[in-house]
Amino acid sequence: MTALGSQYHYSAIAQELSGLFWVNGRAYGRQNLHTGADLDRARNFLVMGWNGYVSNAGVNRARERIDEFSKDPAKRLIVVDPLRSETAQRANTHLQPRIGTIALFLKSLIAIILQEGWRTREFLATHCDGFERVEGWFKKF
Repeated sequence: MTALGSQYHYSAIAQELSGLFWVNGRAYGRQNLHTGADLDRARNFLVMGWNGYVSNAGVNRARERIDEFSKDPAKRLIVVDPLRSETAQRANTHLQPRIGTIALFLKSLIAIILQEGWRTREFLATHCDGFERVEGWFKKF
């Protein structure tokens, strides 16, 4: 940077990923702890607002994995995205909510899981802190 005469440094962490690092810090106690999809054992691949077929970001061999899930009859690629992206075009199911309604979609998804009794209480007890404080937000939704 000195050789270039610049006092500024830019990287993807400066804007695009700062929210991810903040969430990781809150969720896992450290910003450098990350989760990753276990696509080797998964039967469903749910992506939201992500065009991995173009960006190749976030998943190793993204194009190959997207094609694998979209073509294998035992697997499903589910894309939630207002746009008909290249990834959405390959999806087995493409849910296309209006722009600005993803939070409502997620609230609906959680409400259905709770209403149908699909939650695993042991998982919530082990991995979630304070779920009982917010569970009421999803009742009768």
